[in-house]
Amino acid sequence: MPDIRGAFHAEPGHKPLVPSGLTAAFETISSLEEDGLSAVLPQPERKADHAVILRLYQAMKAKLALHIRYTSMTSGMDDGQWIAPVRFSSDGESIHLRAFSFKHEEFRDYLPIRIGEDSSFETRTLSEPLPFDKAWYTRARIWLKPKAGLSPEQAAVVRREYRFNGEFLCVETRKALEFYFDRRWGLDQKGARLEKARTDYEELQTEQNTTMNKRN
Repeated sequence: MPDIRGAFHAEPGHKPLVPSGLTAAFETISSLEEDGLSAVLPQPERKADHAVILRLYQAMKAKLALHIRYTSMTSGMDDGQWIAPVRFSSDGESIHLRAFSFKHEEFRDYLPIRIGEDSSFETRTLSEPLPFDKAWYTRARIWLKPKAGLSPEQAAVVRREYRFNGEFLCVETRKALEFYFDRRWGLDQKGARLEKARTDYEELQTEQNTTMNKRN
């Protein structure tokens, strides 16, 4: 029997002073590995040119339109387009630039890494205010449930794993980020364990849309 003198052992009913999630607990335990090899898979690192990020940020703060060349994974490299950067966002893995595309006449998300360093980055003032970004200023309240077809026992495990508080799990995000939510949570993947029961949308009140509503 190993010598366990000097060690602390938690009683079955023990509760930590500072509760931690599974990820935090894993990081603490895995840090004790003696062979020096990490038990965490490395994440792919996406890099972006600092000069490109700076130009995007400057145009955003000055509320200017910016001319860029962008490589789409769907259509390839474009010949150049004007965008109006408005904000950065994250899907938990990648940083996205939300901007109004004058080419497509709508708000779109761009990956800064795909903006060509050879872009002209010419700027121009906006001749008129940008349209209201309704998708960004709409709350998506997503109600999740265990995937149909799971046994009662499997559904119970899913509810426990995702810490359901009742029949459904409610998660909130912006409507503009809903696509990334589906991908991040694997809802669109084969073998998904969760699915949407319903999604409720609520337009957030801002000075801009309040003014527009008064005009209408």
